Amino acid sequence: IIPEVTEDIDWTEKGMVSPVKSQGNCASGWAFSAVASLESLALSKNQTVYLSEQQLMDCSMSYGNLGCHDGDNYEGLNYVKDHGIQTEDAYPYIAKSKSAKSRAAHSKLQAGTMPKAVNNLAAILQQPMGVSVSATNWPNYKSGLFSNCDENNINHETLLVGATSTDWKIKNSGGTSRGE
Repeated sequence: IIPEVTEDIDWTEKGMVSPVKSQGNCASGWAFSAVASLESLALSKNQTVYLSEQQLMDCSMSYGNLGCHDGDNYEGLNYVKDHGIQTEDAYPYIAKSKSAKSRAAHSKLQAGTMPKAVNNLAAILQQPMGVSVSATNWPNYKSGLFSNCDENNINHETLLVGATSTDWKIKNSGGTSRGE
């Protein structure tokens, strides 16, 4: 079910979406969704930064996240609000969960820069945002419109980067060989 959007938006055309990354064989889409929303926020301020999904996987378990075994992008953002986040270069992605590195070096984002969690799709008109979707039928997807979603099986988190009154455009973390 796609709520009504009052105007079409595509943040990829506005340069506010970082490149697609790959989560590999790890159920860490939630971390990629959280990091992608923060990277888009930085791009909206003319800053290019690539942030660490691995840090969220390793360090946000006390927020209910389970590394490669699922998590919640909103709780990942809460972790970043409280502890900051390192760059991808400083804390690289390895596609498996491990213990958190020292938190002493984390650069803390300034208050007021965190994306707010909303339950209204119209917020996409303000910036790209993390969303939960059904990815059950995605393994064979290559291109075009995908409409084989199971609304009763929400099991993956992505970044909503565009919307019309009938369709969503998402940035997934399945790498560049899948989708468009």
